[in-house]
Order: sequence, then C-alpha cells, then structure tokens
Amino acid sequence: MIHLFDGHCDVLYQMWRKKNYSLFFQKTKELHCSFERLQHGGVKVQTMAIFVPPETPKEIRHFAALEMLDIFHHEILPKNPHIELITDLSVLEKTKRTPDDQKLYVLLAIEGAEPLQGSLTYLRTFYRLGVRSVGFTWNYRNEAGDGVRERHPAGLSNFGFELIEEMNRLHMAIDVSHLAEPGFWDCIGHSRLPVMASHCNAKELCNHPRNLTKDQLKAIFQTKGIVGITFVPYFLSSQKEVTITNVLHHLEYMLALGGEDLVGFGSDFDGIDETVVGLEHSGNIINLRNECLKRYSEEVVNKIFFKNWRNYYHRLWAESRN
Repeated sequence: MIHLFDGHCDVLYQMWRKKNYSLFFQKTKELHCSFERLQHGGVKVQTMAIFVPPETPKEIRHFAALEMLDIFHHEILPKNPHIELITDLSVLEKTKRTPDDQKLYVLLAIEGAEPLQGSLTYLRTFYRLGVRSVGFTWNYRNEAGDGVRERHPAGLSNFGFELIEEMNRLHMAIDVSHLAEPGFWDCIGHSRLPVMASHCNAKELCNHPRNLTKDQLKAIFQTKGIVGITFVPYFLSSQKEVTITNVLHHLEYMLALGGEDLVGFGSDFDGIDETVVGLEHSGNIINLRNECLKRYSEEVVNKIFFKNWRNYYHRLWAESRN
C-alpha cells in the first residue's frame, strides 16, 4: 500500500478549541484527522501544527501553544502504543523499514511565530518539546515578519533573520506558508538549509494570496526544498465545486516545473471549513491515491505521497550528523 506523509493539519488546534482533549481517539465526525480516519486513509506520517488564532491575547499566545503541545504529549502520545513522535533520523528511518505496520508517526510544527513572542529561548523550548518546524507568520505581521494579508508587506524583521540562524543551527524546517513574498525571498536568500511550504498551491492556476508564484516554486525546487499541495478548495480553484481533478491540476503544474522529487501534500485538514469533493477527511485519501495511480506510475505516486517528504527531512537532518 502507498501511504501518505501529510505535511500539515490542525487537529491539535481543533481539540484545543473544542476543549475536548480526548476527541482524537473517538469515533467522531468532528475531526478530519481522527486516529480512525488517518488509519483508514493510510496516513503513516501526520504533521500536526500548533496554531494560535489571531484573536488570542498576545500575552497568552505562548501558553496557548503549550496547551496544544500538552494535548499531544498527555492526551495522544501516551494513550496509544501505535503512535510515535518523529524528532530525529533514527525515528524517521523507522517509517522506511516498516512500511506495512499500523503505526502512526507524528511531526510537530508551529504555524506562525506568534507563540515565540520574539524569543529564541521560546524557540529552543519548543524544540525540546519535539517541535521540528516553524512557519514564520500566519496571515498578518508579527515579530518575525509580514504575512500575505498585510497591505504593504515588508520582509523579515531582525528577529526573523535571527530565527533563520537559530533554526538552521537546530536543523528545524523553515515553513514559508503564509509568509508575504518579500519575507519568502529573505528566507530563500539567507537560509543555508532548504525551506519548505507545507500547504501552498500554484498562484498561476489559482490567484489566491496564499499561493506561490512560478518563481517562488522554482526557487524552492532549486534549493531542494519541498511544497505540500493543499486541499483548501479556494487555494485550488475559484469554481463553486472543487474536486480531486483540481488537486491534480496543481500537481501536474508543479511536476512540469521539475518537482517530481520535491512535491508532496499538506492537507490543512481541521484548519478548513470547506473541503474538496472526494477529499472530505483523511479517510478519503484513498480517492486521491487511486486518481494519481491512473495518471502516474506507482513509483512516482509513492514519491509524491510519501518519499519526498521523508527525503526532505532526511536532507535537513543528515547534515547535523557531520
């Protein structure tokens, strides 16, 4: 079976928002990414983001992120022996050696640097708690830089550049999703390690501020980063009904730009209210897999679904052994 490595979801945010900390293991329709649905859809690695919504008072954003991390470490990880947190190459390699096991592997990420509150101490604390990826902004300005919804966006702040340096030292993944274009180019130009866009699509196919231009996509590919094509309907098309065919259009476009080894998926499940027809939750990933297998070889589909994300983190972390 071809498994999925999903580059982004917001299930921890939903459990935190709903104040139901055991929801993940319930048979429920409230989550796109419940354990049952992830298992049914063949998701082997799930990146779980910590997203602190903008209405959260600034003084408690750090604590809100800690609460979400506590949900994972207290309510998810110890409650099921088939769940394991990926923090280094030794765990990452397990996903390759045991392709048919029932284990779910998890990566932890921070979506938007608001919980860092301008502090590298907070970054290092999150790292010690298992976080291995940080997106610099959500949609608006914060201590690190400007998001895509700022009217006249600038690039990274001084703290943003400090963040790149420290994340490079720690070999953490720099996520440029939500980052305004000037800050994107700051990351490309300043990071010595490849950056990624965990959940973005092609602006040429759908002119949404959250999507990436052809030049941005090429820059990520040229530096051996990765782009996670996302299932957000309005990032895929302006049509009223968005289907798996629209997902495939973005995939075909990125493959034509040279992304065969550098493209994956980042669903954004549990961070969206609308869904693609046929991709309503993680349990329906099989529908996307089947459509991809009609168009591409099993080898190529396995790259896009799984190997490309795994290889990206291998590139990111292997250098730290040297």
